[in-house]
Amino acid sequence: MCPARVMAGRRLMLSVQWQGFMGSPVIYWSEPEPAAADALLDRAGPDSHRRLAAQSRERELVLTAHALARVAAAGWLGCSVGSIRLTHACPWCGSDRHGRPGAAGPGGLACSLSIGYAPDLVLVAVGGAEPVGADIEAVRDRSRWGRAASLLYSPEEADLLDGEPAGAVAALGTAFWARKEAVLKLAGVGRTVPLTGVDVARAGGTGGGPAGGRYPAWVSDVPVAAGYAAAVATPRRHLPPAVHRVTPAELVARFHC
Repeated sequence: MCPARVMAGRRLMLSVQWQGFMGSPVIYWSEPEPAAADALLDRAGPDSHRRLAAQSRERELVLTAHALARVAAAGWLGCSVGSIRLTHACPWCGSDRHGRPGAAGPGGLACSLSIGYAPDLVLVAVGGAEPVGADIEAVRDRSRWGRAASLLYSPEEADLLDGEPAGAVAALGTAFWARKEAVLKLAGVGRTVPLTGVDVARAGGTGGGPAGGRYPAWVSDVPVAAGYAAAVATPRRHLPPAVHRVTPAELVARFHC
């Protein structure tokens, strides 16, 4: 066991626990990598294997996201990565095979999680006892937002997009999308409601802001890699979230210390 890796892991764990004590979600993000996915495969839990069987083309995304979720939960709960089991709870049918994700640790410890997937990045938010919602999206071309604005955006959001320079519309439109997805994940409803009913025009920014509409929440933007927008939502006002990038090599090391 490498002493430097152990100390780095302990420092990160203390940082995460302090952030949780202060009432803020903690965010982790990483880039899937084939070699890292191979190294993580033998440590994957049964939930990961179910997803791999169903979605083989997303192998690296699933393995990276589930490993990152276990690292995030271990940091929040103050236990080893190997003691973490990922869980699910469907608010509609009560199934434990799908639905809102969470994590269980030793001695009855548990925390809420939210997982977001983009084409080349994954993101995990951990939020303690209260639910949390998070999403990550690749910035899309402006034309998509122009054609779909009436289906996606509230009147205030559409006005803000209309006032943006041409080169900034795609970034803001994608940020709105990520914020809405985070709110819907927090509420546990997914895309079963019209997106126009979730107003995030006054939400976002690293300090956060309130989402309006049917599902009130506090929403913060999350800084990740260039070309992506990410957001996290919680039931009540939170401090700016701590954000940790975990490289594929660091992720593998957390499972092999």
